[in-house]
Amino acid sequence: MPGPRDVLRNRTLTAFAIATLLAAAQGQAQSGTGIAIDPEQARRLAVQTLADALRDAEQQHLRTAAPLSAPMREALSPFFPARIVDRARIAGESHYGLARVFIVFRDVCVLPFAVRDAAAWLGRFRIIGVLSAAGALIGVFWAQWVWMALLTLLALFSLSNATNLARFVKAQAEPAFRIKEYR
Repeated sequence: MPGPRDVLRNRTLTAFAIATLLAAAQGQAQSGTGIAIDPEQARRLAVQTLADALRDAEQQHLRTAAPLSAPMREALSPFFPARIVDRARIAGESHYGLARVFIVFRDVCVLPFAVRDAAAWLGRFRIIGVLSAAGALIGVFWAQWVWMALLTLLALFSLSNATNLARFVKAQAEPAFRIKEYR
């Protein structure tokens, strides 16, 4: 009985054979000889075959997947972007879930301030956060629950923005990586 890697490899080889057939058909169509095959239909068949194979492999054999070989990656390159073919997930879990929604929301809240003098806004958010927290404590002592809740939310928002702006300012001052431009 074939293992999970064999199943994926066999299905990928099938897609590779269809892609080879497509290339041969295109060459023969240009020369006017050979079999009559619609290149677009062959391309759709190759893409559908590979998509089905990858979908099945993902559902059945996610934990035992293996990287594609160089010839297979080259055969798949016309159909899939390099980031998909070259970086297949072999282990681990996706980082996209409900928690990621809150992380993105947190980052989106700080964007307008990060692009407009982030260092100045960092100080402002720290001051607003501390003053709001102090106001919320005073609201507790005076039993002003609505004001306490609003000031607590403002303090949380301000301190969250201050934390993210501090990360941004630090990354601007001390880049963790270098970006190399290719032209």
